[in-house]
Amino acid sequence: MKILALDIGDKWVGVAISDSSCTHSFPLTTTTTNELEAFLKKIVLSESISIILYGLPQTLKGELGAQAKKVLLKIESLKKNPSLATLNWI
Repeated sequence: MKILALDIGDKWVGVAISDSSCTHSFPLTTTTTNELEAFLKKIVLSESISIILYGLPQTLKGELGAQAKKVLLKIESLKKNPSLATLNWI
């Protein structure tokens, strides 16, 4: 079991991965936001990912702003993919 962490931006996504004990994480790569779904399908299978963790940026007031709403829309879209729907999304 491994955790994949995503930092989703408008054009790029930063990706980090945990070790199999889920105690340490390491930067993995970046991918474009447009290619994220295909990237996730591939990495989930090759690395035995069971959890995907994604960041939600907050405004200086601690609220979810426009970028967080874009991230949530992207996550909802990804969850609809049958090969990604069984993962735990946090």
